[in-house]
Amino acid sequence: MSGIWLPPTAWEQHVLDIEPTTRTRILPDGRHMAESRVTISRQWMQEMFQGYLCAACMEDVTHLGAFPKRCPLCGFPIKEQQLRQLHLDFVGERPVGPQDSLVERETEYLSRRFHEPKVQMVVPKSKVKKRR
Repeated sequence: MSGIWLPPTAWEQHVLDIEPTTRTRILPDGRHMAESRVTISRQWMQEMFQGYLCAACMEDVTHLGAFPKRCPLCGFPIKEQQLRQLHLDFVGERPVGPQDSLVERETEYLSRRFHEPKVQMVVPKSKVKKRR
């Protein structure tokens, strides 16, 4: 670390959380790509629905106008598929802030992913002989 403070990048400001999922997407060449659940700021979500941010790679395409034909970075057909893709991928809104701290989310994810329930109480077998 250089010790020089740099302002946060657009990515650091607008990507609030990334969580792994079990979803995959089939790429044009037939390979399967794992998907993650990405929580982004409301501003970026609005920009995506308005066609100023690529839904595939989150590249800013404002300089090309709303809904350009293709993303210059990844080649995604924004004009043809952006809104359809957003409606397929958009899960919904969830509150992010003090009530939803990073530590709490990490703890919740780790316990969902790796928690193995263990027996909490063991009752020994009785040594009392039965009467006849």
